Amino acid sequence: MLCRCFLLGFLPLLLSAFAAGANDGAQGQTRVELTEYQFWRGELSAAPKALDAVTSLPWQAASLKNRQLPLTVAANWLAFQLSNDSADSRSYYLSLANSFSLSEAGLFISGHNSALQPLPFALTADHQRSGKIVLAPQEKVTLYLFLVSREQVNLPLKLTDAGLYQQTYQETTFTQGLTLGGIASLACVLLLVFIICGNSNALLLFAYTLCQLLWLSVLQGRNLAYYFPDIPIFIGAELPVLTLLSAVLLISFCRRRFELNTLEPFLSKTLGWLALGLSVYLVPAMLFPGGFNLILTLLVYSLVALLLLAIALYLRQKQQRLATLFALVAAVQFLFCLGNLFNLENYSLGVLAGNAGFYQSTAWLNAVLIILLHSRHLFNKLEDTRTLQQEAIANARASQQAQDELLALQEENQEQLEIRVQERTLELNIALQELESANRELAKKNTIDELSGLFNRRHYDQKMLAEYRRSKRNLTALSIVVIDIDHFKKVNDNFGHLAGDQCIVWVANHIKQSLKRSSDIGCRYGGEEFCLILPDTEPLGAYALAETLRLAIAEHPMVFENKEIPLTVSCGISTYQQQADVHPEQIFAAADKALYNAKNSGRNQVQQVYIDPLISPESSHE
Repeated sequence: MLCRCFLLGFLPLLLSAFAAGANDGAQGQTRVELTEYQFWRGELSAAPKALDAVTSLPWQAASLKNRQLPLTVAANWLAFQLSNDSADSRSYYLSLANSFSLSEAGLFISGHNSALQPLPFALTADHQRSGKIVLAPQEKVTLYLFLVSREQVNLPLKLTDAGLYQQTYQETTFTQGLTLGGIASLACVLLLVFIICGNSNALLLFAYTLCQLLWLSVLQGRNLAYYFPDIPIFIGAELPVLTLLSAVLLISFCRRRFELNTLEPFLSKTLGWLALGLSVYLVPAMLFPGGFNLILTLLVYSLVALLLLAIALYLRQKQQRLATLFALVAAVQFLFCLGNLFNLENYSLGVLAGNAGFYQSTAWLNAVLIILLHSRHLFNKLEDTRTLQQEAIANARASQQAQDELLALQEENQEQLEIRVQERTLELNIALQELESANRELAKKNTIDELSGLFNRRHYDQKMLAEYRRSKRNLTALSIVVIDIDHFKKVNDNFGHLAGDQCIVWVANHIKQSLKRSSDIGCRYGGEEFCLILPDTEPLGAYALAETLRLAIAEHPMVFENKEIPLTVSCGISTYQQQADVHPEQIFAAADKALYNAKNSGRNQVQQVYIDPLISPESSHE
């Protein structure tokens, strides 16, 4: 199972890394190299107001090193010579990577003895400013770049054939879509787990994966500066905030998943204060974006990841499950932060060309580890539940075996005792048999109601307590039905007490016929009231039995002395299903309350009441 999870997780990762590598290789296949150029730098206030004055600036010669264009915090003018020696028109794209540190940028072109003409130099979604240049056959032009940087930085500059640029752009878009879409789908899986199972850890991991998704999206160019280029405060505002949010969510998940409040109170309290401090720092991180702020937040996050890695290794020594997987998550985040810190140059935002594979692969690996971590957590919970169920079944079997052995031992002892008694005196055995027969007759008389032939109230009290204990021990349902003859006083008043007694016998016979199982017990509780004890019976079964009995009594009147006496009964049902703090008295009280409700609702019906420990054993009914 683990192998399948890794295969499914790493397959998109390998695809994105391969596509990113192909993009980087394509980006290296530029058709034209820009090496020699001229530059002029000055104060913004001293920058030429008219484009025609640019050509008269005191230019200085320089050479590009590793295609890196050095800029200072000033007005930077740069000039490049470009010619087309072929017989066909040629199209190029001039691209300036990591251009979010620029407050102003412009591209101009000048041919032989012609004035400067502005060219589109748009900001793309991958942190680049790109402009298209079309050269006629045998045409030679001069390109001018006007750049105003907020900080001293080296920006990658390259000139790419138009066809290759479009191919590279499409491949880059595909790779980014594959990576962002895959991670978004994993985040949706965690959200669905939270919605279905209500697991708070899944919600934390969903928020954490969402932060990582937004983080990767910002690193790949889908940031606020791209959507709002005219609002400088948005530049670099997302990365510090998302970095701190990721740290807070990872800390919270660590505390909740490993139950540090119980196992390591001091460690949990320390992490709680750390998360609170990072949450407070979110406000200044949002209000004061910039390169230094990003370096500070990345450094803080790397320290948090290193701390969580140490905690995970400590928990692993204590045999905490999933500590190893969590250590891998913290290690990946630590390496990711270090990679970002090493890519930062001169306090810039540091998303350098050629790092797409590193960012995407790291984000995929982190998302896969998060999914694997939570999946393993759910699997462990399922296994724990299964183990507890197996232990409960084994305990029940052991209990039953012990009971069987005890019964066998009791039977053996009883047989030995009878043999000894028979050997010592035959007369005593006969006397004991006669006494036992007399006791059985007496017990039967003491437990059978003489009028109805059902068990009496004393037998009900004994059997109810025994069945309650058996239901509680075997975790089975126990239902009781309380039955009362409607308007029984009118029968006595209108037809006499002999008719009333015959009514009780008639209803008792119906009760005997309705009880199909040997374990079901019918009792005369008192007067015209009866009670049925139904072991291992759910509410629906009890209701069906009571309704069948009610209909049987109501459909045919009783005949007494050639007179038809129509009778109906009302029934109240309650079912004990292992509710806490419930005793036999509350079970009967609930059924009695249901009977009371049935009578108040018009009689000749069956009502059920859920057992409530607060129901008083005393109930009122007619």
